Amino acid sequence: MSDNPVTYEQMLAKIDPKIGGTYIFASLPSLPKEVEPMALIQEQEGVTVALSLDDAKKLGVDLSDPYTIITLSAPGSLDVVGLNSGISQVLSSRSIPANIFSGIYHTHVFVPSERATEAKELLDDISGQAKAWLHI
Repeated sequence: MSDNPVTYEQMLAKIDPKIGGTYIFASLPSLPKEVEPMALIQEQEGVTVALSLDDAKKLGVDLSDPYTIITLSAPGSLDVVGLNSGISQVLSSRSIPANIFSGIYHTHVFVPSERATEAKELLDDISGQAKAWLHI
């Protein structure tokens, strides 16, 4: 936890969403050495990974459900109550599915590739609203 508490509104004001690459989610029995997933979750049934398109092609994974990553720049999001929930609510208000991963330095939002621009615009909007609330 951070020594300097940050509010939900302060985090929203700093998210600065950036659209990144396209990924494929897949479940594998184990992680092959030749791939470097963007994200990995070890589950009882196997390893769930977010693979680059190139790695997904190498492994013969189904490419029909691509997701685009939107990276949020605000650091320290693990300390803030409600950030992921708020992001999820905004996107779900437009029926945009989201898979949200929080790291120490960034939050990463995976959305269906065909909705990535719309999702980024919504995230820009809520960040702008937070800036207005905070008068920044």
